[in-house]
Amino acid sequence: MSRRSFGLLMLAMLAMLTAVPMAPRLVAQGYSGAPPIVSAHSGTSLRAIYTSGTITYGGASQAITGDSTGLLTTDAETDCTAPAYASCNFIYWHSGTSLSTTTTLATAFAPGNVVVAFVTTTGGDILAVTPASRNIATPSASRTDRFFLASPESCSDVYTTTAADTGYPKWATAATGESLREFQTNTTSGTVTLTCQVLIPASLTTSGAGITVTGLDINYGVTTTTLSSVTDPVVYSVTGPTTAGGTAAGTVSTTPLGTIVLTPTSTNWQKTAVTEGVLYRGNITAGTALAMNSPNVFLCVKIAFVTNGGGSTKTLIAMAPFAVYYKSAAY
Repeated sequence: MSRRSFGLLMLAMLAMLTAVPMAPRLVAQGYSGAPPIVSAHSGTSLRAIYTSGTITYGGASQAITGDSTGLLTTDAETDCTAPAYASCNFIYWHSGTSLSTTTTLATAFAPGNVVVAFVTTTGGDILAVTPASRNIATPSASRTDRFFLASPESCSDVYTTTAADTGYPKWATAATGESLREFQTNTTSGTVTLTCQVLIPASLTTSGAGITVTGLDINYGVTTTTLSSVTDPVVYSVTGPTTAGGTAAGTVSTTPLGTIVLTPTSTNWQKTAVTEGVLYRGNITAGTALAMNSPNVFLCVKIAFVTNGGGSTKTLIAMAPFAVYYKSAAY
């Protein structure tokens, strides 16, 4: 074959190849567009300006319009160290085309928000601006809307003047259908004091981290006889030995939640007899959240029911699970 013929053959083969449809090029999915850049505003104290850019959140994105005036940050925020962010200005996106600022961790990291930068300040000026490592939506670092249910099985009962009726306490199925832990007295009036250890699910306990308890609900019912009164509940903690095989310990604190707020208010918890299975709900809100991150600290709640009794009347007190409210550390 001549050189000219060989050349013509190669051109024909190339034409055939280019005529065959090619599979589309696969491009890995990723984030597009540069995020806004946050910096200190020269000559204007505490102002954090930012450029235009793109916020990415999940599989969507949002164009951001730059702000040359800048967000006014808060002075004396000097510690943006993760995970505590003890004293920090957060620049974040929530919605729309602009950014916002806050010093509240839970606000900045609320579900759906995107943190763009961390800003420390001192002496009326911005000390440093640190971009967020990735420009994506982050779950809340401190979730305050969580709860778990603790069984009343752990409640011990003490009777003053009155006594437990035969066969009580026990689990029973109420007429309304739910299972309740029930305590019934004899016909003598007196006080039934229940002390319940709040058992935290194993999935929530971590040494040194764990959860912080912010409050709890006591769900109870009273049947047959209206109570004389319900004493204000008391929350307390017990701190046991710090080391196995070490010195015995059992330090009781009656204010582990600080100054609590009761709903209903003090001395006004409901006491009127209702149908078995119908419940009252009383709430205890912590003044100071309690960290439950040590295996030797136990949380308890105590509440007393004063019965009327007399004659042939017995009083039935029913306990449903406690709802325990908490917030968790970053995850």
